[in-house]
Amino acid sequence: ADAILCSAYKFFGPHIGIMAFDKKRFTALKPCKVGLRFANDGLLEEDVLDPGEVPTIENCEISRWEMGTLNYEGLAGFDACVDYFASLASDIQPTSDRGKAIDQSYIKI
Repeated sequence: ADAILCSAYKFFGPHIGIMAFDKKRFTALKPCKVGLRFANDGLLEEDVLDPGEVPTIENCEISRWEMGTLNYEGLAGFDACVDYFASLASDIQPTSDRGKAIDQSYIKI
């Protein structure tokens, strides 16, 4: 799939929307918000909301990808939900390879 979107409450998480995407397909998307700053001479100085190719931790706090105040409580709950699923794979330490631990947890489920 190019992208998968769902609500985390479908798997015991809080009510937040999540998305996983294919980076190659996602780079063509450009958010419509702009944050242009112009120099005194009227020339474009910079775009403070430069989205980059894809959303990252660095460009999501104040960027075109962010659509308002983030739901920090929901994000913390989602992180805890992912940690819980990773912990179900008792033979893998979740801190060593969280992705592998989640894969093994889903196999066990």
